[in-house]
Amino acid sequence: MANKKSEKDETKSEESTTANVKKEPQEKKSFIQAYQEKISTVANSEDLTSIIFEILWDKDRNFDKEIVPATKETIKKYFELEFSGAENGDLLSNYWIVFLWTNQSINPYHLDAIYRSVYRHNVDHTNGHVGKKDVLAVLQSPGGSIVPAYKISKLCKELSKSKFAVAIPRSAKSAATLISLGADEIHMGYLSELGPIDPQISGWPALGVQDAFRKIALIVKDIPESKDLFESYIKSIPLPSFGWLTRVPESAVQYGQKLLIMGSMKGQVDAAGKIAHKLVHEYKDHSFVIDREEAKEIFGKDELIKEHSKEIESSERFYEQISRLEMVLSVLWSSDDSKIKIEIVGDIDNGISIVDRKED
Repeated sequence: MANKKSEKDETKSEESTTANVKKEPQEKKSFIQAYQEKISTVANSEDLTSIIFEILWDKDRNFDKEIVPATKETIKKYFELEFSGAENGDLLSNYWIVFLWTNQSINPYHLDAIYRSVYRHNVDHTNGHVGKKDVLAVLQSPGGSIVPAYKISKLCKELSKSKFAVAIPRSAKSAATLISLGADEIHMGYLSELGPIDPQISGWPALGVQDAFRKIALIVKDIPESKDLFESYIKSIPLPSFGWLTRVPESAVQYGQKLLIMGSMKGQVDAAGKIAHKLVHEYKDHSFVIDREEAKEIFGKDELIKEHSKEIESSERFYEQISRLEMVLSVLWSSDDSKIKIEIVGDIDNGISIVDRKED
């Protein structure tokens, strides 16, 4: 009898333990975990847009803890939808895709971010440090410093498997145009534009400063009495600084020539030099539009400028999605004197920033 009682007690104890296990509450998913699951099976951009817009319109959401993470996950999903699949040319299978997508001036930070992305993820470190895939850089930039731009272009070329391509959904100006010169292919659409390579010194165009001195010289020649007026101003500029201003544009020409020779114009030293000189010296406005037709005329190589490609079509669709997100974020979540900006520098997994920038 004692044994039977003991067995009954053990059975009750096991049942009690089982009941306790069942009663333990499951770990509650975080907002972002639930959101990731919700969009994981979304098959098109329209449905994804509807889901994120419902969240963005909810003013009870916390911006830093919910809106920003959800927006970043949405951008990653847009990227997956627009750049993968046979209908999009299997771009994710063929390329390591990096972005220089920012309104900020190109600087060493952007170089470092792109280096980390390409070197860590696209280089076979066990097999001679060769690129695993070709590199596609999606450029959306107003320009910036020519030195990091030159290094970005050279880096993407050296660490690609065999081809470095750029896609320009809207604009890649000045130093971003310099990046394009090192590419084997430049993918452009109807609204794509390159621009003159116009080196900037503290926000001022180096060539513009030179032109200002020429204008002063002409004024003094025509109106000698103005000499004293300008003399004190010119004395305030150290002679070495003026010499440096004259050398910066020539450095841009050299960098452009080197990138063209490394990219699409191997062995064509003179032709590459003429193109680089034209881009630096023969346009008078930093904002001048060099569309794909003019680009063809400049480079004289139809195979360099690619039209109606999967690369540009995917980049343009991605641009449209990001633009809509920016607009809604700015309307609903930015302050009166600022705009929400989406920036992507490097790869999509680690390069996304949602920033609130003051309007110029």
